[in-house]
Amino acid sequence: MGLSEAATEKLLIIADKISNQKYMSAIKNAFSTLMPVIITGAFCTLVTNVICSTTTDGISLAKVSGFAWLEVLSPIFNAANYATLNFFTIGAVVLIGLELGKKNGINTFAPAVIALCSYVACCPTTIDFTLESGDIIQVADVFGKNYTAARGLFLGMVIAMISVEFFSWFVKSGKLKISMPDSVPGNVATSFNVLFPAMITIILCSAVNFGVTQLTVMNLYDIIYSMLQKPLELLCKAYLDY
Repeated sequence: MGLSEAATEKLLIIADKISNQKYMSAIKNAFSTLMPVIITGAFCTLVTNVICSTTTDGISLAKVSGFAWLEVLSPIFNAANYATLNFFTIGAVVLIGLELGKKNGINTFAPAVIALCSYVACCPTTIDFTLESGDIIQVADVFGKNYTAARGLFLGMVIAMISVEFFSWFVKSGKLKISMPDSVPGNVATSFNVLFPAMITIILCSAVNFGVTQLTVMNLYDIIYSMLQKPLELLCKAYLDY
């Protein structure tokens, strides 16, 4: 066996171990499930720009004489694009929570819900809105696109994995279980069994984000995006430009 073949074989072994690792496997399965959503969003973006748009700089069928009416169809594909690519992180958080919960032996939808609630608890619910006059006002009780689209993906994956691990540990410990009488329906009893683990996990994630915000004046999203995700984006952009 040559040196290159031996190196290739070792790399394949390492790749197989990484692929079968619990967290990587959960992420892989989640992204596999999301693949139709990703392709649908990309297709809608393509149709909007190449067929329905009359304002883009590139080629578009709607710019051809007699086909300007195609611009009327843009809202259809814009809405579908928003529902897919701009909610990509939300779907990933839910599916990673579900997959990781199964690997931890919890075969209910509870881990997926806990992962989503924990992620939302770690994201700001206010955005700054710039008026035409230049004044900036703060709008409360909204969830910005940065946290639902791909920009929030890294934080979403981290929060989903951490929250589900905590939730699973609390559930398996049995110390926070509420025992219900046999007369109570099974689904209701299951809900009460995970009541305190769910409550503690979500509040704990929210408390961590609050503590980080108080200490650094930056929330978890800002810290992870500015220190990890943004440098990677700039590196990829520089490579593509080169």
